[in-house]
Amino acid sequence: MTMAAAPSTFAGRVAHRSLTLALRLWPEETREWGVAVLAELGEITEPSESFHWAAGGIMLFFRAVFSRALDWLCLPSGGAVAGTGKSGDGSGRMLPRPPRWVTAALLLGAIALLLLPQGREAVSTLEASWRDFELTPSDHRRIEELAVRAEKEKDAKGVAFAALSDPEGDEAVQYADRAVAMDPTLVWIYASRFYRPEDAPTNKEWMKRLQEADPENAFVYLYAAWGEAEPRLNTLARVHGVSKESWESALAGDAQWMELMGRAFRAPRYDSYYDRHRELSREVWSRERGLDVALVAYGLWSHPIPSPMETVTFAKFRIYEADKQLANKHPEQAEKIAGEVRDFGMKLTTGKGSYIERMTGLDIERRGLEALHRIYGATRRESEASAALAEVERLDAQKTQSFLAFGPTYAAAVEPYRWRAALVQYSALLGILTALVALLCLLLLELRIVRGRRVVSLAADYGPLVFLLCSAALLVGFHPFAGFLTEYRTANLTSIDPRIFAGRLFVLGEVNPAASLHEPYVRWVVFTVALAVVALGVLLRGILRRKRAA
Repeated sequence: MTMAAAPSTFAGRVAHRSLTLALRLWPEETREWGVAVLAELGEITEPSESFHWAAGGIMLFFRAVFSRALDWLCLPSGGAVAGTGKSGDGSGRMLPRPPRWVTAALLLGAIALLLLPQGREAVSTLEASWRDFELTPSDHRRIEELAVRAEKEKDAKGVAFAALSDPEGDEAVQYADRAVAMDPTLVWIYASRFYRPEDAPTNKEWMKRLQEADPENAFVYLYAAWGEAEPRLNTLARVHGVSKESWESALAGDAQWMELMGRAFRAPRYDSYYDRHRELSREVWSRERGLDVALVAYGLWSHPIPSPMETVTFAKFRIYEADKQLANKHPEQAEKIAGEVRDFGMKLTTGKGSYIERMTGLDIERRGLEALHRIYGATRRESEASAALAEVERLDAQKTQSFLAFGPTYAAAVEPYRWRAALVQYSALLGILTALVALLCLLLLELRIVRGRRVVSLAADYGPLVFLLCSAALLVGFHPFAGFLTEYRTANLTSIDPRIFAGRLFVLGEVNPAASLHEPYVRWVVFTVALAVVALGVLLRGILRRKRAA
């Protein structure tokens, strides 16, 4: 059939060009229809009829394309629609080959599961566990965005959260100043961030404002004393090394440190602001659901604890002074000093602090009680000496009981999450590998790079199903983790032990089978083995081809 010449009228030319373009894209198996439609166009002289005829031809074109697309979707991956029938139906295989629409539905279903709110949280938490909950540049950008938005909305707590969670020191300092400027009651954030030993508090203005805002809190003086001594002790360690004697000598010779520690021991209460930090993080996290758990966890785990060694060392200094006063026949002064040490230990033990601070308090309280026992014995106050000794024994029992009781409690709260964590980790790794292999095999089949290979077809056909099952297993395994993260965001924090919270998160990383990939040499080994496998595959393929050719 010969093509009709292009009409001379404008309407005819438009109709002719439209059908010509459609004919170029027309499916091959029904292209004769398009040729016939275009040929008939040359017999039409009326412009309006040309438009109507072209519109009908375009509708027929879309019908042909749609019909071919349906046929294509009903074929397995790599199958082609032929003019006289269908190819690639997978007949003769042990396993049936699913059509393309089933493969697409499985892939989209797996992706949809991971895009659900719990799926997104599972993926972000899993990814954070792979990097040991360290922050990334993207987390830093997220903090910047939060800080900018919070400042525009006059949200002092949002800016304070950015100051506590941002690992970039200079910007965090700016965020802290802005937050306190908006809400002076947030001055406690000046003493609530610490990331490395060299980050000991050295901002004198911050220390001064803290002491003015909370003068009865022993923590602010311990924190300031830590900042006073730490640079000098670090210099001493680098130049001469640190022995017990040089350590104590350096501290004893620091008048400012001694004065701040004395004020801390005399202060009436102890609050390390950790509970305030947790509550602030919970409040911001509850309304910023898109925040990565690493941002919250990293900030909380980095909350500062004034050096227990320095605190205990000052307690020893005070005990030395009490013993000296007792030797100089001043038992009243000795008793006062030892009582001060005991009372400070009790404030640490019963105050608002972390587990480490409470254990430090038990140690200091015990030292004070032992000193009182010696003083009472030397002054023949037998009943009081016996009472002090009984208190020492009580503290020893309390400390032992604390250790013994927490072990089973921790195990009961964390160990049930271990197999769930393993399910999350292994299903995620298997899902990633399966998805990558399936996509690669689909490309090989659809681009006709590989044909007739059963292994490639099997991976392309059933890889999406395995990927969907792995995605579902990931969500099932992560469900209890999602539950306790939701509880942390919404519940009363006094009912949540931060050690258990951390343990449940850390167990995700502990069962990660790819954890060793963080080590550079392990990456090189994996890379080398992968190259060796590829080279071996190429070599074997060449050998097999030569044998077949022979």
